[in-house]
Amino acid sequence: TKVLEYVDSTCAPGTVIILVSDFLGNKVPLDKFKNKFQQLARKFDVISVILRDPRDEFMPKDNMNMVVSDPYEGGQLFINVKKIRKEYEKYTKEQKTNLRSFLKKVNSEQFEIYTDKPFLDSTVAFFSRRGPTFN
Repeated sequence: TKVLEYVDSTCAPGTVIILVSDFLGNKVPLDKFKNKFQQLARKFDVISVILRDPRDEFMPKDNMNMVVSDPYEGGQLFINVKKIRKEYEKYTKEQKTNLRSFLKKVNSEQFEIYTDKPFLDSTVAFFSRRGPTFN
């Protein structure tokens, strides 16, 4: 929220604000940001660029064990990929759907960039499609 407050207090109304994030790993529920996002969207032209890495959405198809680490707490967990693949992919799909819904509710335009694909053409296409939309 500090970044959102900084943007709100330093940028002129009508400024195009581009938020670039994977929107993952935040311990604070998205709804906690709802009012601030809506406030920004009324004052600015807010675009959310969602960075996606396929490894954050899908487990490897192999039947293997792996160690995953928590970047915030530092803990590690030994998992069998085959046993949790379906549950993990269901969770990430729900997370993606919830984020899209949240950004739509707060009037933030959005588009996704995947780390395993070229992004220039899709980015140019996005901005060409939208044109100047905020007055």
